[in-house]
Amino acid sequence: MNKLKHITALVALFTAFIFSSCETEPIDPAVLDNLSCAAPTSFQSSEFVGTTVTLSWASTSGGSTFEVEYGSTGFTQGEGTLVIVNTTSLAIAELVAANDYDFYVRSLCPNGIISEWVGPIQVGEIAPIPTGPAVFKADFDAQTYTATLTQAFISGGSITITAAKASGESFGFILDGTTVGTYQAKDHLVAYNVSATAENSYIATNPNDGSFNTGTIIITAINTTNNTISGTFSFTAYLSGDTNLVTGVTEILDTKEFTNGVFTNIPFQADNINNNTFSATVDGSAFDEVDVLGVLTQVEGIEVISIGAVDAFDDAITVTMRSNLGIGTYTITGSLIEDVVQINYALNNGEFSAFASSGTVTILEKTAETIKGTFSGTVVIGGTTYVITAGTFDATY
Repeated sequence: MNKLKHITALVALFTAFIFSSCETEPIDPAVLDNLSCAAPTSFQSSEFVGTTVTLSWASTSGGSTFEVEYGSTGFTQGEGTLVIVNTTSLAIAELVAANDYDFYVRSLCPNGIISEWVGPIQVGEIAPIPTGPAVFKADFDAQTYTATLTQAFISGGSITITAAKASGESFGFILDGTTVGTYQAKDHLVAYNVSATAENSYIATNPNDGSFNTGTIIITAINTTNNTISGTFSFTAYLSGDTNLVTGVTEILDTKEFTNGVFTNIPFQADNINNNTFSATVDGSAFDEVDVLGVLTQVEGIEVISIGAVDAFDDAITVTMRSNLGIGTYTITGSLIEDVVQINYALNNGEFSAFASSGTVTILEKTAETIKGTFSGTVVIGGTTYVITAGTFDATY
């Protein structure tokens, strides 16, 4: 995928102080034991985008083949249009936006076993743009997560959405696109962090099979009048451990399945018109930023300003400062609890990252919306030391 230019928005929130084949012919459910073939979950749809509706669901059967049936609202099942897919999403085109439709989905499991149908989902004429307060919530671990802080950005060819609680428990999506539609989680940066101090995030990409379908993020509405964005999501995310250097297999420490995810009226900022600047040298080589982002967030009740940038190699530097700091120079000791400033260096789209063990951040100028300063520090990632010098930033947050 293309460069995800706002990775630093996630860094700011997450690390501020931080098959078998199946039969493809429809089978009569009356003659099969469908109790051993679990039905899909988290079945949801977008509204019409032109003449297209996008469906998505989560697999709980262990299989990878599904059957969708659809037709005009109230149609008799068995008389609708059938589509068999090997993914957990389907875009159905050439519909009539003025009509109402019902959609169903079921699992086609190995050995000819099928699940019960799930549905119907009804989609009608183009829905009005959502109104009301910002909401971000999802179900997992037998509880419903509801964020208290949300923000989004549409800039540099990407959509960035972040949501967090005061404890630092947070979600973040960076989607390589700027329009409504369905985004496969495995192809984008989709993450969950259990707390602000957690060392690693749950990522919606299988560490041992990047092609494995882990779920979807569906952008259902972008309100360019009020600058809000809405959508739905469901995905599986992995907490990875060490990679075996001999076999190349990465240990999976834990997985989480997120269902019934919805975000509504999340305020977004559009393309950067503030001429933010950011520069630094890493091990004597220039860090040439291709995008800069400034954000104001709250982590565990502490308000912080984060200014970050990403370069053409998808490496990122984020400078984080407590928002109550004034003009002056502040030292980095490596203690994420005691330090009031920090520097995070992330390699390869955030695959590897660490905080500075030493360094300084100097605030030269500061207003209610802008901040300017310099920084330097030493970061150790996987035993390799990176020396960051001559850092400067001048940005709106």
